[in-house]
Amino acid sequence: MKSILLLILFTWISAGVGRILLDRLTVLTNYSLERFAFGTAIGLLLASYGVFALGMLGALSFWPITIWWITLAVIGIKAQWLLIKDLQSAIRTRTSIPPTKSYQIIRVSCLLVIIFFAFVAIVACFRPPGGHEWDAIAYHLADVKIFLANHRISSLPTEHHSNFPFTMEMLFAVGLLYDGYVLANLFHFLMAALTVCALIAAGSRLFGKPAGCISALLFATTPLVLWEASTAYIDLGFGLFSFLAAVAVISSVKSDPKNKFTSATQTEWAVLAGISMGGALGMKYLALIPLIIYGGFLLSQRVPIKTAAIFFGLALTIGSPWYIKNIVLTQNPVYPFMFKIFHNSKYWSTDRAIPYQAEQDSFGYVHSLHAPAETVRNIIQTPWRLLANADKFANHGDFTFSVLIGGIFTGLCFSLIFMRKIERSAMLLLRLGILQLLAWFFLAQIGRYLVSLVPILALVSAYAASRWLKPELEPSQSPGWQPRLLQIFSAIVLSGQALLTIWAVLSLPTSGRAAAERGVMPTVISLPEDLAVLSDPDKRAEQLRRTLDIYAAMEWINTKTPASSGVILYDDARGYYLDRPYLWGNGEHSAYIPYTSMHNGADLTRWLLDHGIQTVLINLKFSPNNKPSDDLPNGPSHSESIALQKWVIDSVFPNGSWRAILSDALRTQNWKVQFEGNGVVVLSIPSSPS
Repeated sequence: MKSILLLILFTWISAGVGRILLDRLTVLTNYSLERFAFGTAIGLLLASYGVFALGMLGALSFWPITIWWITLAVIGIKAQWLLIKDLQSAIRTRTSIPPTKSYQIIRVSCLLVIIFFAFVAIVACFRPPGGHEWDAIAYHLADVKIFLANHRISSLPTEHHSNFPFTMEMLFAVGLLYDGYVLANLFHFLMAALTVCALIAAGSRLFGKPAGCISALLFATTPLVLWEASTAYIDLGFGLFSFLAAVAVISSVKSDPKNKFTSATQTEWAVLAGISMGGALGMKYLALIPLIIYGGFLLSQRVPIKTAAIFFGLALTIGSPWYIKNIVLTQNPVYPFMFKIFHNSKYWSTDRAIPYQAEQDSFGYVHSLHAPAETVRNIIQTPWRLLANADKFANHGDFTFSVLIGGIFTGLCFSLIFMRKIERSAMLLLRLGILQLLAWFFLAQIGRYLVSLVPILALVSAYAASRWLKPELEPSQSPGWQPRLLQIFSAIVLSGQALLTIWAVLSLPTSGRAAAERGVMPTVISLPEDLAVLSDPDKRAEQLRRTLDIYAAMEWINTKTPASSGVILYDDARGYYLDRPYLWGNGEHSAYIPYTSMHNGADLTRWLLDHGIQTVLINLKFSPNNKPSDDLPNGPSHSESIALQKWVIDSVFPNGSWRAILSDALRTQNWKVQFEGNGVVVLSIPSSPS
């Protein structure tokens, strides 16, 4: 409950600060809910950048951050009173009687389902991040925990992700500081909630009230969105700001019936688009794609150069602090990418850049210009494959119901070809979505990266569905089988996705073994299991021990080793639950550990001791030529140490490679196994090398 109250407080403060800026604009004067979505997003962006500034100054601790939030509250105190009127206006608008009874049924049904899934996501936020939340416990939360411990934001030498744009992570820092991972998770849920508000408001303004509610329903019932809303990832934050930018860009070239459309109006929309795009740039490098697409769209619509310059200028200015930080600390604004251009990137090299890019390319299907015919076929088949072969777009071992996007967006968007007189804004949004889908296809076919596109596709799909669900035919259409058939199709797919996702969160198990026994897919979000954890906090640690293979080992390290004793992690990078300083050990992550200048295990032992590292954790499940989890999932005592010995003796690695040096250290340096379990071993390093 504390986390929820804190989230409401921070949201209210952010909404007040954002409202101050929006009061200087006129384009959203008549749209209170949309103004709330834009204003709160902008306020959160400002709050995050304040935390970033404190972190760079070495003041990332309780009182400086608390004073920053109090300052924001004081600045926005007058605007916060106006928010009450905005909310009252929004409620009156939502409760006003729609044109027909059918629309009223649609609206109420959509809102009830959305409220149910909001409850599901909030409950799931109390679930401790485990094995499926790899990125959260490897860097989204883990790096922030280190920053808070050091009171400073820095470039972690073996953790290249620490140089990514971290605007969303600054809110996670606030969450960890005040109430741990639960509040951090809730901040990401807030991004989903604001996207729902933006969809309802923008959809209603652009395409009518039913479209707004239907788009929010489509978004909220997408399994991947529901899962991300419960964990400390960043895709929903990126998606919110990218979607707000898309709405503003479309609005800048569309006349508004409630506002006289002038050059000043167009400029104001460009300001909102630029601010929103800047927020997206501060969350993910991939925001450079919509930046180019949206900017190109403005120019293609022949808006004044000044208007396009405002968009680009604001976006680049707001997003730039993270990229400037990287230039200073790593000599590469988009570290570790584009190594061919920024070949002086700190702790990086060609032999690291190539496999890193290869991993990104390993998802999905062939997308090389060197195989044009196959690539074109794969592009055409992508919408179907996202439904039928979704496992190709997910990490190995993480394919569950919760990573699905489904095919409803494809079906409804495709139905537009049967429609006459399509709204121009719908076609423009669809073009923006298709261009981003193509960019995703060629850059990295990771299903999770499509979350930022879901709001755009949901709005276009909702436009199609709202048109087909109209009880009366359009005057331009004569009664026939096509409209009626598409009405039935729209009703089935809308209710079908909602019912399927409801069934999944109520019935599917989270255990892969239980799912296999029942012949169903496993899930990550299970309302019955999450309610059990919520009602009994002691079950959180029990759940982690059962579902996260490294948790027990980290518990042992936290209780059995000195607080100042450093740890090195091999073949695992999920250090969030460690309360000790640690490094990532694999040589692919960074050149910080000088394996290339080492000759044997003694050199490695000496280097580790010189850097305060006395404990080694190795996850044998991810080590090559050794899969103890296949044969010994819960094996007898000493199974892990035996597997470790087998790995050291039987594995052959190239001379001079980090694995060869590690093997030599394990074989000759008398590192002692202190803990073993779940395929993980913890070893202590003697005080001097042999």
